[in-house]
Amino acid sequence: MTATSITVRKGNDKDIPLQIKDGQINLDLTGATVELMVKEAITDADGSAKITLAIGTGIVVTDAKKGKITAVFVPTDTSTLAAKTYSYDIRIITAASKEYTTEVAAFIVSDVVNRL
Repeated sequence: MTATSITVRKGNDKDIPLQIKDGQINLDLTGATVELMVKEAITDADGSAKITLAIGTGIVVTDAKKGKITAVFVPTDTSTLAAKTYSYDIRIITAASKEYTTEVAAFIVSDVVNRL
């Protein structure tokens, strides 16, 4: 499962539409658990994650049968983070208890000049 880099401007809202696939096949997310985790280093403990999104708390399933979700980042997710590159992945546990994790990809927090 591949993942693409995500760039979010520090302290900004950002909705990222994503599609979860196993190879070329859309992963059915009906009844699944989906969690996106951002860490400073991939070896950091899960409890030290900088951002954790899950269904109902930042992950919206937009088309379960086609594996489509939207990751919804709000200003508080990134407002205290340093502007730099972090790592993220997405972990899925299907209704049939099969576990999948995307490849690790870059999560980039870019700085802003104007802070009203």
